[in-house]
Amino acid sequence: MQNTSRKQHTEECLAHARAWRLSGLTRTEYCRQHGIKLHVLHYWIKRSRIQLEHSPALTLVATQAPTNPMPAPASSTLTLESGAQRLHIPLQVAPQWLAALLRELA
Repeated sequence: MQNTSRKQHTEECLAHARAWRLSGLTRTEYCRQHGIKLHVLHYWIKRSRIQLEHSPALTLVATQAPTNPMPAPASSTLTLESGAQRLHIPLQVAPQWLAALLRELA
């Protein structure tokens, strides 16, 4: 396998691990829907956890909202950055979902 293909394969597999975490599905159901073998998803979930442990920590900063905030446009997103990684999240997501995501990333 060429270096570029291997890197692309790794990124795709890590993306599946992240997508499974956010899907709310069981591992078995996610694999069934995406045509992935269960043991392969297990491997990449474990590898993504190791990768997270070795990446720079995400730092949460407390801020104070303005007293008269302007409404955010429908296309606004929250961007979380850690090193070269960026995660863009629409502002319309449920707070419970965002809290669950942050717990998984911690």
